[in-house]
Amino acid sequence: MVSNQFKFSAILLTLFFILSVFSVSAHAALEVIEEAYELNSTQILHWPLRAGDSFVIQPCVDCGARTLRVSDETRYATGFNTALISLSDLLRVKSQSLNTENHLIIVFFQPNDLLVTRIILQTDL
Repeated sequence: MVSNQFKFSAILLTLFFILSVFSVSAHAALEVIEEAYELNSTQILHWPLRAGDSFVIQPCVDCGARTLRVSDETRYATGFNTALISLSDLLRVKSQSLNTENHLIIVFFQPNDLLVTRIILQTDL
């Protein structure tokens, strides 16, 4: 005959094992694949001119410069619900805008290789 204390210990051990397995699989599913910065135009130190160029930003006042890289896969837009445009069109919109201090630039990038996936230039603030 098995004592109740042994049954209770076996149940706790089984429960601990199940929770450990689910915890590990949950953390694996939460891998960060993309990060983003919300910037204004004064925080952009260098705009890229073509694929492969650097995009240099200063994320905060006390932060040092951070260099990201654009590629052929980087996407550009002038808003979240707008059609994609080319980098040259994005730079043209940026330069034609009269009040560049009101630009909001959202830069999405992959944290593991600092590759920019999207740049959204919001000019209608």
